[in-house]
Order: sequence, then structure tokens, then C-alpha cells
Amino acid sequence: MTLKHRELVLFFRSLSTFMQSGIPLLRSLECLAQQGESANLRLACHQLAGELLKGNSLSAAIGRQQLCPEFALQLLRCAERSGQLAAVLERLAAHYTEQSTRRARLQAALTYPLIMLVVSLAMAVLIPTLVLKDLLHSFESQGTLPWPTAVLVLVGRLASSPWFWLVLVAGVVLLVRTAPGWERWKRPVHTVLAYAPGVRTFYRSHLHIQFLTSLALQLRAGLPLLGSLKEALDGAGSPLLDDSRARVVTAVMDGMPLSQALLKEPLLGEGLSRFLEAGEETGRLDAVLEWMARMSSDKLEYLQDSLMSLLEPLILLVMGIVAGVVTVGTLLPTFQFLDQL
Repeated sequence: MTLKHRELVLFFRSLSTFMQSGIPLLRSLECLAQQGESANLRLACHQLAGELLKGNSLSAAIGRQQLCPEFALQLLRCAERSGQLAAVLERLAAHYTEQSTRRARLQAALTYPLIMLVVSLAMAVLIPTLVLKDLLHSFESQGTLPWPTAVLVLVGRLASSPWFWLVLVAGVVLLVRTAPGWERWKRPVHTVLAYAPGVRTFYRSHLHIQFLTSLALQLRAGLPLLGSLKEALDGAGSPLLDDSRARVVTAVMDGMPLSQALLKEPLLGEGLSRFLEAGEETGRLDAVLEWMARMSSDKLEYLQDSLMSLLEPLILLVMGIVAGVVTVGTLLPTFQFLDQL
């Protein structure tokens, strides 16, 4: 059982609030098991309370239920040893809140363009099939048709054919059933996203946010650098960092500063090394990492807003093209027929 981002935020923040108020951990979990927002969260808290009654620690119970990523478990283990469990729970809640906010912003920004795109495609299919069906049949008897009219006739034939929809449904089912095999395409897709012009900035900004936030959170909780570095690279979510992890960790183990070790990595060294070097010199590496994560987040939000400002005119252009093809494809044969009279 894995909790969703929103459930993780509620779980960590509620536990932190209860513990800062002096409520014991077991009683806090029992309260969440009774009054949690979702059934999944209530069930998870009920199981965790049972694990605590057996004498297990919170981190061990969460690890056994597989409720959160490994780096969060590492933070909880360190917090239990250092006695800073409430503070670490609050930091984890803030971390997942930021992730949920970024996802919500992106989903909200894409909703309107996607709806308009679906409407455009529906217009392109339904108008020739239902509205102009009889008119297009009459045009076919005129011989050679203009290309806009020929496109409308073709779309109308395809949309009215049961074989077309049967093949379409079979293709969707085939894609769903072969989804587990898509894992082998994960690395090539990430490679394209990381180096393709126009997309690489979005991809690398997101990668930097994940890496920097995770590393800063673990260092602030008192975890050692090497272990934190491994977890941060694993949790960044990119298969392209699999090779980088071994090189960076080995370089740091050999005594190389983190800024110099990352400088040799194209996905991480770009724009990060100089700031990390300043953090190492001042002994405030965790603070510098948090600041860099905020800067990367602001940059990604700006890029998203810029992309949305470009997407809306493009969607309107697509709708205009669809409407223009329908209009021209309907009027041209009419004008040809009038010229023959």
C-alpha cells in the first residue's frame, strides 16, 4: 500500500502537529485511523498503530507497509535516533506539499488546452459524420473533388465505419496490455527529453528540483552526505542518473568536493557547481541547496506559464484550421456546381 502525495502531506503534517501538542505517537495514529480524510489513510494508520503496539518503531512500521519512498524512511530513522521526529515530519510535509502544488499547477494549466483540443478533434470527426453527411454524399457524384472536400469525405467514411472503431479499440487494448513492456523505452525517452531543444529546460529544471530538495532535506535532518547523495540521485526519477550515481559517490568518497564531482555530470553540473562551491566554503550546504531548489522551482513555474501562454493561441489556431477546412470543403463544390449551371 502506497499513500498518495496528498495523503502523505496530511499524514506527516497531522503527526507533526499532534506530537508538537504533546499527544503520544500511538494516540496520534489512533486518531488518524478514526478521522483520516480517506479510507486508504485510515487503514494505513490503523495498521501502523498495530505495528507500534507490537514494539516496532514508526520508520520500521512504515517501511513494512511501504507507505512512502525510501528517502523519507531514511529521514524518519535519523529523526528517531536524534529525537527530532516532529521537526522532520513537518519538513516531509512541506516537501510533499511543494510536490503536490507543482503537480496541481501543471494539471490546472493543461486542462483548458486539452479540453479545447478534444473539442477540435470532435468537431473534425462529428461534423462530416453527422451534420454534413448527406451533403458530402451529393458532392461525391460530381467527380474530382477539391482536397478539403476530399478530406471531409474521407473522415466521414472512416467515422461511420464500424471497422475503424473496432481497429481503434483493439489498438487501445493492445497498448494497455503491453504497458509493462514500456520499461525498456524509459531510458531512450528520458534521453530525448534531456537533450531535445525546447524540452530540455523543463526536464532539467524538474530534475534539479527533485535532486536538490531531497538532498537538502536529508542533510538538514542530519543524515551523512554519502547516503543522502545516493538517495537523492535515486529519488530524482531519471534513469539517466544511474551511471552518474556511481561516479559522483565514488568521487566524493575519494575526497573530491561535491561541487567538483557534479561538475563532470552534464545533467547536474550545469548551473549548480558554483553555488554548491559557495555552500561548501561557508559550511551552509543545506541552506544553499534549499535556496537552489526554490530558484529552480521558480524557473519551472515561469517556464510553465510561458508554455501555457503559447499553447492557448496554438489550440485556437487548430480550431480555426478545422473550422476553415469544414467551411472551404463545403463551399468549394457548391461554387463549382454553380459555375457549371
